[in-house]
Amino acid sequence: MRRKNNRVTAIRNSDGNWVYEFEDIEDEANKFFQKLYRDILVPMGTLPQSGFPQLDPADISFLERPVTNEEIKKAMFDMAPLKAPGSDGFHALFFQK
Repeated sequence: MRRKNNRVTAIRNSDGNWVYEFEDIEDEANKFFQKLYRDILVPMGTLPQSGFPQLDPADISFLERPVTNEEIKKAMFDMAPLKAPGSDGFHALFFQK
């Protein structure tokens, strides 16, 4: 039943016409994804003459500051408990409890 429901039986081609034959559907799908994922070569711009912006010393010291346990706890409890699990497979609820 699932295979029957998930089968593509018709597709519109680039001209807007419906295509029903399996080989034609396959060709149109290949054309679509080749066009979608082709490499588009764009010339790179030049770098700005003034260089890149620099961080202020206050920002640098803020970024170098160690992270405290209170900050970690606040971030953990601000997360939605049952949203997507982390890389270890545990939801935030596991750590909140």
